[in-house]
Amino acid sequence: MVEKRAREIARLAERDPDQFTRADWEQARSELTGMKETGRPNDPREIADSLSERGSVPGEAGIRARRVLPEDEAVVDKRLAERGVEEAAHDQMVEAAKEDQKQEG
Repeated sequence: MVEKRAREIARLAERDPDQFTRADWEQARSELTGMKETGRPNDPREIADSLSERGSVPGEAGIRARRVLPEDEAVVDKRLAERGVEEAAHDQMVEAAKEDQKQEG
């Protein structure tokens, strides 16, 4: 998925999608994972913090979170519609970039 998005980023920048750059890949990775850093943390405190955030202590059963239902179905519908519009706009930009590249040769 990261590679596919990196190709899209290169195409949107009017470059050959097969020649995406490391910056394209990093941007794609950041967009898809939400991670801003490259590489792993070197500081032991950062490593410990990242483990405790994930709750990845071996043998830990965890606790069940309380189920929270949406207050209003209209809010959920609105969010879904907004996401659909955003995805459609993204798809249109990608297709337009593909068409531009085809026309330019």
